[in-house]
Amino acid sequence: MAVPSERDARRAARVPEQSALAYGFLRVVGLSALVPLFRLKTVGRENVPDEGPVVLASLHRSNWDSLAVGVRLHRRMRPMAKIELMRAPVLGWILRQGGAFPVRRGETDLQAIASALSILRAGGLLLMFPEGTRNRDGTAEVQPGAARIALQAGAAIVPVAVLNTDRARLWPPRFPQFRVAYGPPLDLADLKGVPLRTAAAEATVRWQQAVAGLRRSLEH
Repeated sequence: MAVPSERDARRAARVPEQSALAYGFLRVVGLSALVPLFRLKTVGRENVPDEGPVVLASLHRSNWDSLAVGVRLHRRMRPMAKIELMRAPVLGWILRQGGAFPVRRGETDLQAIASALSILRAGGLLLMFPEGTRNRDGTAEVQPGAARIALQAGAAIVPVAVLNTDRARLWPPRFPQFRVAYGPPLDLADLKGVPLRTAAAEATVRWQQAVAGLRRSLEH
């Protein structure tokens, strides 16, 4: 993953600020849907730091994941979303109002990287999916990009596991219980001074181990 140029950093600075009012409204709407319909269960929210730069590094199983991960957190979250979703007429508007910003998958999107770094360096809470795509069968290759961005910004990495979001269907109706688990921030103190590429690869391995344990805990 390349380091953003100054030009990309300036372009990232033009990303619209997140509206607290719009985010609060969407959060209430999200809770109104997820709690009664999907009986949303979250554990470990105390593991998300109350302040400072944080990357929520979550498993990705469906388009419900961003909502399920963020809706019960007290901090406002900035999701990185694939550009195809951002271009959708209704969903794209909702995502933008919620503070999402686009990323082009399958390429080194310097503007998305610069936007992510800008958010973190301002002390924000960023949602990223290290699997890079909806990974319903768990076989997608995990990418080190989330870890690399977190390490560059000096941000904590909080592993997040989700369960059952991929089983939801609006028609025919299927409303399984959504479960989300937040783990303690990864301990990366021993990676200080290690070359970024190597450190990101090792942090990604630790993330995989952490979310595997979290997912097992959700299954019981």
